[in-house]
Amino acid sequence: MKYMVMECHPGYAVVLSDDGNFLKVANMHYEVGQTVADVIEMQYPLPEKKKKSRWIYTIAATAACLALIITSVFRMGHGTAYASVYMRINPEVRIDVTRDDLVVGLDGVNEDGEKLADNYNFTEKKLDQVMDELVDKAADQGYLQEGGRISLTLDADDDEWVVSHSASLKDHLNHHLEERMSVTIEVTNDSYKDNKVTIPVYPDASGYGDDGDSGYGESGYGNSEYD
Repeated sequence: MKYMVMECHPGYAVVLSDDGNFLKVANMHYEVGQTVADVIEMQYPLPEKKKKSRWIYTIAATAACLALIITSVFRMGHGTAYASVYMRINPEVRIDVTRDDLVVGLDGVNEDGEKLADNYNFTEKKLDQVMDELVDKAADQGYLQEGGRISLTLDADDDEWVVSHSASLKDHLNHHLEERMSVTIEVTNDSYKDNKVTIPVYPDASGYGDDGDSGYGESGYGNSEYD
């Protein structure tokens, strides 16, 4: 950039830059009308009040950034999948949940599962509620009928979560379906498939015959595809 010397004073000069700005620069024995390529722009110390204001703005900006980072980390921790429950009726869906069982994702695993999950709003809902509503929706659409089967596969790195939910989810579905139909519920741990347990669920004792037989005979399902 080139500068034209417009004024000369003891200790400083005023120059005009190529882009039309007037600058106060150190007077290096310039003469008015002289064109120079390099100048030393004069720096003025900030008043004490402005210095304090600058520090206040810096601190405020830093605090705002920290608040944003903390909020983002908090949301990530509460919006990231901690575990997944695969629920298979014939439609199969994957339900992703946080550590406190808030549902953060729902995907159809097969074509019927995509239909079952379509237009379903899981926002701000817990796992129990979502499972209840999806089971009801499957029954209304004819996927789940009397004597049907529900397979639940639990997938999490936390073994304690898997063990506790293996029992609680079974009990919850048992209670939810007891007045509607009898089905077989199969709960599987994705990490320990050898621990698979098949749990027949009946609304009441009338589901059994006089000889104690359930009346359903062999399930006909053989080994689950999750084995």
